[in-house]
Amino acid sequence: MSSTSSIAGRKLVLSTLLETDHYESLIKELTCTKCNKYMKTPIYLCVDGHSICGPCYEKSYQCHICQKEFALIRPMVLESLANKVLFPCTNVGCPKHATISQLEKHGPSCQYRIIDCFMARVYGECTWKGRAGEWMDHCFADHKQKVTELPFITVKDKWDAKRTEPVLNYFLLKCFDRIFNVYQIYDKRGGRMMWTVLVNDDQAEKFYYEVDIFLPNLLCKKIVYR
Repeated sequence: MSSTSSIAGRKLVLSTLLETDHYESLIKELTCTKCNKYMKTPIYLCVDGHSICGPCYEKSYQCHICQKEFALIRPMVLESLANKVLFPCTNVGCPKHATISQLEKHGPSCQYRIIDCFMARVYGECTWKGRAGEWMDHCFADHKQKVTELPFITVKDKWDAKRTEPVLNYFLLKCFDRIFNVYQIYDKRGGRMMWTVLVNDDQAEKFYYEVDIFLPNLLCKKIVYR
């Protein structure tokens, strides 16, 4: 049997295990009965053995189930399991299973998390709300002037000095197999105009951008920032 088929077989077994009622009951035992969130170390017990997560323990003076005091010992076996068990992502539809520490890193970038359209925060008049993974399709459908698949944008807007919002413009560039978030920001206190480009990539430093400032009727005179 090849190593490839062996790995595929192990993944199939793991996937099947994660979907069993037995595994779901284990996850339930590692879920705080007070806040209904996954428990991570430290975990605490009351004298009758009811478990509670650290944040809830800090805000409680007795067990919320039996109203008895908390014990002085910690459930080491339960904490060991909590560090090793693969918990399902709580975003509906997401197939991700990972340890709690891995899920905490996964959460902010989960494509199944529900978000509001960021365009509304900059330009207003957008009530879209949905999965993060569907946001780009929404932007290409409803905000065509603010998204592009080209590696550059041209801004011809006249700047209104009376605007109080710090973010004047926001664009999405879908290129080089990445999504680049482009912000035009006005620092009113410092009297500066700034451009910021963000990309969710482990090697973001390999990308750079350039800003050219010029008059449309006098292209020979321009300022270039790189």
